[in-house]
Amino acid sequence: MDAPRAYETVRLKDKEEHKTSFEGFDFRGWDCETGWLFTCPQLPVDPDKAVWAKDLDNLYIVPRMPPGHEVLTVEPQDAEFSEKEKHAIRRALWHWEFEEPMSKTGTCVLQCLTKALDLPAGDLTEMFVAAFANPQDKHDVIKVLELNGYQITEYEAIGLCPNRRRLVTLHRMADPNDGHMILVYEDNETVFDSSGKFKKIAHFICASSWGYKVDGVLVIEKTKPTPDSKKL
Repeated sequence: MDAPRAYETVRLKDKEEHKTSFEGFDFRGWDCETGWLFTCPQLPVDPDKAVWAKDLDNLYIVPRMPPGHEVLTVEPQDAEFSEKEKHAIRRALWHWEFEEPMSKTGTCVLQCLTKALDLPAGDLTEMFVAAFANPQDKHDVIKVLELNGYQITEYEAIGLCPNRRRLVTLHRMADPNDGHMILVYEDNETVFDSSGKFKKIAHFICASSWGYKVDGVLVIEKTKPTPDSKKL
C-alpha cells in the first residue's frame, strides 16, 4: 500500500481574485504563499475541487477554499492534465506572475525586444512563457534570448558599442525590481522609449536625476530562432 500523503497548508496572500482566459480555458485564481490556487471549468476537475499549483511541476487537486477563508489544510492529490491543458495553465500562471504586474509598471521591455529583434509580440511573449521568465529581470531576459538562439554581448556603458543597435537596461532607484529598457538605434542618436522620457541618447546623462540607474547595455546578434527553440 502507498504511504498516506502528508497534509499541507494552502495559505492565501490576500483575498484578491485574479481572472484570465487563454485558448478556451477560463481561470480564476488566488495568489498563495506557495504557488497559486485556481479553478477552471474546462479542466477535468470535479466542480467542488480546485487546482493548487505549488509550482509548475507540481499540480495538485485540493478542495476549494471555503468563502471568507484564507487558510486550507489539504491532503493534495496528484493532478494529470494533457499537454494542451498544461500549456494553458502555464500561460495563466505566467500572466498572473509577470504580465499582470507589468500592466501597472509598463511593458517597455517586451516592446523594445519586439523592435530590436523584429519579432511579432506574440512570438516573443511565448518565449518568456515557455521559460516561465520575468521580462522585468535582465538576467531572465538574457536567459530567454540565449535559449532561443540569440547571442548576447553585455557592456557597461552605451559608448562602448557605437554604431550598433543596443538595449539599455535600467531600474528605478526607488524600486530595484521595477526594470526598464530603452532601444538605441545604430545612428547613436535615435532611441525608442515607451515611457517617452528618454528621447535621445544624451538624456542618459540625466538618468540618475530622473530616478533611474543604468544596469548595462545588451547587444544582440540577430540570429533567427530555430523552429524548435521556443519549445525549450
